[in-house]
Parts: sequence; C-alpha cells; structure tokens
Amino acid sequence: MWANICGPAWGGGTADSIVSYLASRHNTMLAMTTHGRSGLSQVVAGSVSHEVLHEAACPVAILRP
Repeated sequence: MWANICGPAWGGGTADSIVSYLASRHNTMLAMTTHGRSGLSQVVAGSVSHEVLHEAACPVAILRP
C-alpha cells in the first residue's frame, strides 16, 4: 500500500508528520529518498530523512535518486 504524505505538516515539521503517520499505521518498512547532502549543508539545511531514520519505530531505507 502506498501512502501519500503530501500537504501541510500540522503540529510540527515534515519529519514529525511522517513519524506520526508511521506510528498510527502498522507499516513494516518505509523507503524514502534523500538529496545526499553532507557536511555543513546538511547541518544548515537539516535532513528530514536523517530525522525519520532515527525517530521511526519501523525499518527505514534511505535511497539516493
């Protein structure tokens, strides 16, 4: 089943919305892409995929497009 998580992030940031969605579902795995930033650019811009990877209770696969 594909989930469409697009739209406003109510009550938090994008990563918080994704983690909340996953907590309310019984997903077995999440796959998401990343821009592949590293170093200072990641620190300044942040990384949604990094935050989801560390906060989600289910397995998360991070892929570069």
